Amino acid sequence: MSMTYGQLLQDATGELMAAGIDDAAYDAFSLFEYVFHMNRAQYLVKSREEVENSGKYLELIKRRAGHEPLQYITGSQCFYGIDYYVDNRVLIPRYDTEVIVENILSVERADNLDVLDICTGSGCIAITLASNRPSWKVTGSDISEGALEVSAINKEKLNVHNVSFVYSDLLGGIEGQFDIIVSNPPYIERKVIEGLNSEVKDHEPMLALCGGDDGLDLYKRIIKDAAGHLKAGGRLYFEIGYNQGQAVSELLKEYGYNDIRVRQDLAGKDRMVSGSLN
Repeated sequence: MSMTYGQLLQDATGELMAAGIDDAAYDAFSLFEYVFHMNRAQYLVKSREEVENSGKYLELIKRRAGHEPLQYITGSQCFYGIDYYVDNRVLIPRYDTEVIVENILSVERADNLDVLDICTGSGCIAITLASNRPSWKVTGSDISEGALEVSAINKEKLNVHNVSFVYSDLLGGIEGQFDIIVSNPPYIERKVIEGLNSEVKDHEPMLALCGGDDGLDLYKRIIKDAAGHLKAGGRLYFEIGYNQGQAVSELLKEYGYNDIRVRQDLAGKDRMVSGSLN
């Protein structure tokens, strides 16, 4: 039976709404645009025309109705104005993480700095820093081979030459010292994981989510080991959960870090903690 583009989009939106997708209309059109390569103006012109082949679109709508994240379906997520490739091997970059990138770029203005991004995932922090500071030498590390494959795809896609990616269990396989060490480690408490929506807990990699019973497991390991890899005056930057500012600050103090700073996101919630070693 023939169907117009307008009818197809309306039906798809209804299917996503029935499946409990919060932004059903937005997601239905995003997938429409992805499959048919039409923006909204083009859609309005062609909305009454018959669809030639709706199969791929309907397949993707079914995946979204199953709560697979939109970004994994399209293989794309914008971060700090850069379009990154993502799939289910990596955590989807969040806008909250832009806070740490923005802070580093505003504070660290020297040339020729050596930077390490631990738990690099898609490489979004490492590549964004490298893109904005061509003189910096940036290394991204991860324990996930799958994540390193995705970060390599993004490096090639974005043609960034001053960044490299290495396998390491946190700092275990890292040699040398750095002016900046940054990390967005897994920080969700184990008991909280089950309460997350299905798009996160059933689709995003658990390795990139769970930070142990108190959410602080990886902070403790990184803070302890980073001291041997920071140059004099170097600084350690963390993304944190909204309720972890005090706990991570105390850990930094415990291991001799100073000039400890907590920064908030646009919602006014604690999102970043940093400290330095002199």
